[in-house]
Amino acid sequence: MKTLSILGISVGIAWLCIDTASAIIGGDTNVVKCVKLNPAQTYTASYSSYMNQIDWSASGGGVTVRGIAVCASISSSVVADKRSALSTSYTSNKYCWCRMTEPALSTYWVRPEACSDSMCYDASSMTPAQCSQYCAYFCARTMSKTSTTGNNPLKFRTALFGDLQ
Repeated sequence: MKTLSILGISVGIAWLCIDTASAIIGGDTNVVKCVKLNPAQTYTASYSSYMNQIDWSASGGGVTVRGIAVCASISSSVVADKRSALSTSYTSNKYCWCRMTEPALSTYWVRPEACSDSMCYDASSMTPAQCSQYCAYFCARTMSKTSTTGNNPLKFRTALFGDLQ
């Protein structure tokens, strides 16, 4: 992985290469598809369309990143905090977590950035119903923010792209 430093944060530009078995296309050759996952890339998303959704996506640099959003009982106020597993509870699933599902599956669930505009709630005071309404929105919104809005989007994308299954 090539590393570069942006705003004092070291980020890696990962090339995800998927080797497709030759049995799919026939013959003795394998097909390899490589996708450049660059956390410093500008991504765009129509994040308001992800209200009351589980899936989210954002596109940039010719790559569409898709993911899922889950509300869990594990608390964290740190953007880009990572968890390998989440626990849920009937009454306290009020903490939003995001995971990339395409072009690869991220190893970790990653905490998105909370926001304070009229469409968002303070992450520490959300109810489970508010989390399920806004979680995919938070994931897509954090993916589509730019580095000029702070380091949190860069940290979030670096955490999502850093460890792939």
